[in-house]
Amino acid sequence: MSQLVNAAQRANQQKTLAYLDSLQDPRVAGDALLKEIGELALIQNAMKGRRDFVSGSDTFEYKDPNKAPRQQQFAMTEADPVEMSERDLLSLEIAEAKNAIENKVDIPEAQSPFSETESRMVGDIFRRNLRQGDLNMYGKEGTANRKYGPEFGELAGSTIPVNMSPEQVTDRSVKLYVDIAGGVDPDTGAGLYGVNLDAMHRNPAAHYPDQVATVDNIKFGPRHMNRGDGDAEGEALRDRRKSRLVNLQAKRFAMENDDSGVPPTTKMVGSTVVPLDASPELTQKLLDADKRDRAEAKLARQVLKENPTLASELNTLVFG
Repeated sequence: MSQLVNAAQRANQQKTLAYLDSLQDPRVAGDALLKEIGELALIQNAMKGRRDFVSGSDTFEYKDPNKAPRQQQFAMTEADPVEMSERDLLSLEIAEAKNAIENKVDIPEAQSPFSETESRMVGDIFRRNLRQGDLNMYGKEGTANRKYGPEFGELAGSTIPVNMSPEQVTDRSVKLYVDIAGGVDPDTGAGLYGVNLDAMHRNPAAHYPDQVATVDNIKFGPRHMNRGDGDAEGEALRDRRKSRLVNLQAKRFAMENDDSGVPPTTKMVGSTVVPLDASPELTQKLLDADKRDRAEAKLARQVLKENPTLASELNTLVFG
């Protein structure tokens, strides 16, 4: 299984790797100024389209009186997103869907461009150069409002409690920063540069609540794939991915064979169709409505899953 990246994603990844290689050059590693410049360049390139550096300084005071305060020179702020054409995004989604269908088992970290040693090096670069608030930005991703699965009896459907130490929040966030720097979903090889991300549990939190906040159970992956999969498992997940692939291929066929000469009137924002001239307010309303529809569909699937008699009766009513 190879990485599923386009030219722009590959170029960004290779640039990050080049910065990492340069930092291992003794001439750079032995020069404090060159080392700092190289580390900041690596972070800036890795976070392109997500976060930008702003000047400033901050002193992080540890609660432990035996630890000296740490001076941090830079903060981060929102960056203008990387723009990628609808055609490029569609090609990525199709490649990811095919890969997901063909490969039933993803091996953790198998597609990361970093060795274990390099992953630690990249993580340390983020730790040294980011203020604590920025460093912890991703630490609680994927932990809010996670529900127990049906196998947990009275707890089923209730929220999984999450108790994380400050160190665990930091370690978890750094792990996700390393995923972004690597430029790919570390398990599947799907490109991350220029696409919206979701924090994903390798073992679903609903069925493995004790792993809801563990560092080795979290990774970043493309949001469209995660939302397309939903909470399906086994053959249901495979069927959903097949249906998604068919829909994506039909969409690409229509795009490549549209010779009407009529300019498009809509665009895709995530998986939602929005008019080209939609105001930010209208766009948000359409996104919210789409989100509600998905939530209602998920609830309906869960009800039917837990009530097979009702599902059978509905099937008879609809299909005879």
